[in-house]
Amino acid sequence: MSPKDSYDQANEYLRLLLSYIGRNRIPVTPANYAVWYEYVAGSNHPLKTAIDEILTSSGQFSADINDELFEKYIVEKKILAGEKATLALQQILGLVSKCISESGGKISEYGATFEAMADKLQKENLDEDLLQIIIESVLDTTQKLLSRSAELDNNLQKTNQAISLLRDRLANEKIKATIDPLTGLANRRQFDKLLTKALDDTNQTGLDLSLLMLDIDHFKKVNDNHGHVVGDQVLSLCSSIIEKNIKGRDSAARYGGEEFVVILQDTPLNGALSVGEQIRSYFETRKWLKKGSGKTIGKITISIGASLYRKGESAKSFIQRADKALYMSKNNGRNQVTGENGQKPG
Repeated sequence: MSPKDSYDQANEYLRLLLSYIGRNRIPVTPANYAVWYEYVAGSNHPLKTAIDEILTSSGQFSADINDELFEKYIVEKKILAGEKATLALQQILGLVSKCISESGGKISEYGATFEAMADKLQKENLDEDLLQIIIESVLDTTQKLLSRSAELDNNLQKTNQAISLLRDRLANEKIKATIDPLTGLANRRQFDKLLTKALDDTNQTGLDLSLLMLDIDHFKKVNDNHGHVVGDQVLSLCSSIIEKNIKGRDSAARYGGEEFVVILQDTPLNGALSVGEQIRSYFETRKWLKKGSGKTIGKITISIGASLYRKGESAKSFIQRADKALYMSKNNGRNQVTGENGQKPG
């Protein structure tokens, strides 16, 4: 096979891959990119047979089906999303490197750049942030290639498009990984990161930092009496109430189950108690109705505990003191706000 034939074949692989992804409305995820690259290349015969059978029968490719194809025919065990992105990037880099090497050597200095990035992908266990940096580097380099070589223009534009979609998808997945899907608040993992940063900031600035721990009273009864669908509606509304009562650099998160946490920056303990009281009062006076039917759910209240950060203490200790204050509110009759030493609002 001549260099031109090999170069044209690489172009055709990319053209076919993007065509199949677009025609079948397949999400451009790293795993899906890997599946369809191997399909158009024809090197993975079991995978090609499985896809051809689907195309012949239903022709429908759901996200679940694509995941199953990836897991069954490309890897034997479940791997992380970042590793899937790494695999996809390795294939993209291989394709671009092939085009560069078969273009007559006019832009060989960029070939070394791609080889270095491909080598990094093979040797390192990359986290999401470093993977994002490599994607940005690939985009930057392919943009430079486009300005230097008309010969590669068409192929590299398509490759750049695929990488851009991969980058956007990765960015979206990173955002999703920080959000609790039911309430839209930060999840537990993201809360840990937000709290760590808040502690670093307050240790440097000396400004006050307070924490609220919130727990919906008798939430199990809501689920038992009205069902989990209504329970989920209540949790979603609770998150909205909490968000409405905080501002600026303050952060709210779902801590787990019916528990929530609020980080209040540049806020002393009495200020945190006031914010907690606003939230508690809103819960107590709100008319809780079932979504759709408009039937009443009944009275729903919330108990809250607050703590003030002590310079140099651990995040665990800070959280434990707020949690202890929360249980003081619970043990004293619920539907109230309590500070770490038994303080009350006002």
